[in-house]
Amino acid sequence: MNGLIGFYQELKARASIESLKKLTRQKVIVIRDGKEKEIDIVFLVPGDIVLLSEGDVVHADLRLLEEAGLLVDESLLTGESVPVEKYSHVVLPEDTPIYERINCLYKGTVVVRGKAKAVVFATGRQTQMGLMAEKLEEKPPESPLTLALRDFSKKLVVGLVLILSTLVLIGIAQGRNWEFIVFFAVAQLVSAVPEGFPIVTTIALVIGAIRLAKNNVLVRYLPAVETLGSAIFICSDKAGTITEGRLRVEDYIALNEEELFLCSALCNDSDGKKGDAVDLALLEWLDEMGFNWLGIRGIFERVWEHPFDTKRRLMAVVVKSDKGYKLYIKGAFESLSRLADNSPNVLQEKHDHMAQRGLRVLAFGYAELEQIPEDIDSVKIELVGLVGFLDPPKKGVKEAV
Repeated sequence: MNGLIGFYQELKARASIESLKKLTRQKVIVIRDGKEKEIDIVFLVPGDIVLLSEGDVVHADLRLLEEAGLLVDESLLTGESVPVEKYSHVVLPEDTPIYERINCLYKGTVVVRGKAKAVVFATGRQTQMGLMAEKLEEKPPESPLTLALRDFSKKLVVGLVLILSTLVLIGIAQGRNWEFIVFFAVAQLVSAVPEGFPIVTTIALVIGAIRLAKNNVLVRYLPAVETLGSAIFICSDKAGTITEGRLRVEDYIALNEEELFLCSALCNDSDGKKGDAVDLALLEWLDEMGFNWLGIRGIFERVWEHPFDTKRRLMAVVVKSDKGYKLYIKGAFESLSRLADNSPNVLQEKHDHMAQRGLRVLAFGYAELEQIPEDIDSVKIELVGLVGFLDPPKKGVKEAV
């Protein structure tokens, strides 16, 4: 037996060493003594200045110092599948909820787009992920059924004691043998306790677990069955949980269909297989419409671009054309309206109608140029249409809800 315990402890120690080795192989770029250095993440300490770029995993809780077009996936921490925009210039109150702290990055999250410089303010168990891990180790609170049974038991015992005490006093007042009366009271107390009650409760919970199993719900902890049965409201994230987590074009309004299709194909960074969800949805839509976007890209050469800007909420490119240059732009309707020459009122009502249907709406525009612009704000565009995107619900969602 001692040999087995020793063997188990040795395996556990080896596993810990291997985990530590894997951990130390992960690197992070920091600024120390004014120089950039690559160090193991286990050597990160509060006060370190960390440099992050697209695709990096955040290994500590950080406060942003500088950022450029920063989008961060915080689904591991908040459950929100849509990347969150982050800004370094924002100052928030101390009691701001985690999901609203747009000036901080947290351990375990991933940089989806952009670059950042940030200072470490918490590591290890002091991070939000570390605090969550400690919470998971705590004993869960008692379930509603357990509390109800305890309350019922107390009331039952108190009621029995009062009734039997009254009978004992009446018996003594009648001159009966006190030993007989006490034995009688004890016997009645014992017989009044429902010995089969725990068994009946367990059977009821098992029946509930079996019913859930028939609906593909597995239960490991039986009191969880009655906890679920006590729920009045169930709050669930929408994107990626009850929806497919991918966009598709649901509707569109075209003032100039040809230019709308060209803008969708050229002002687009996706290759049809990977890329931003909006760009992928646009290319799938063009395929359905029979528009050869791949061939169009071979004709028009991109010579300038304004990458997607999270603050202005737009993206623009310039391509060569027979008449010189053409600028194509897509983004939020409010952002493009400020640059539009043609009246945006034509599309405002249609935009609001699509938004009321729960669609994510983007506006598209273009402009003919003689030369490449120095700044996107110096260009006046013509709005050519709107496209509404939908994240469709998963199959069986209605039945599950």
